[in-house]
Amino acid sequence: MVWHNFPMVDFSHPDKILHVEVYEVSKETLSIVDRLEWHPNWYRRSPIEVTMEDGSKVQCEIYHMELNEDNDESFILNDWTYEWRRL
Repeated sequence: MVWHNFPMVDFSHPDKILHVEVYEVSKETLSIVDRLEWHPNWYRRSPIEVTMEDGSKVQCEIYHMELNEDNDESFILNDWTYEWRRL
């Protein structure tokens, strides 16, 4: 799902199949990605179970956005690339 040009996971339809990429990262890299995704203030990171192409299941985490009254339009229209450049 895309909301105001932001890609996001929509958990309101649990019966839908979501194709994802799985990466193994270090704690240091995860910390950098958390900052990039503004976790937990913008995107949130939550555990999910992923079924791999070979049928095996792995425990992963996924970034997602919860739409609510705190998702202010003025924030969305700001230059979000500014934080990315600072990383």
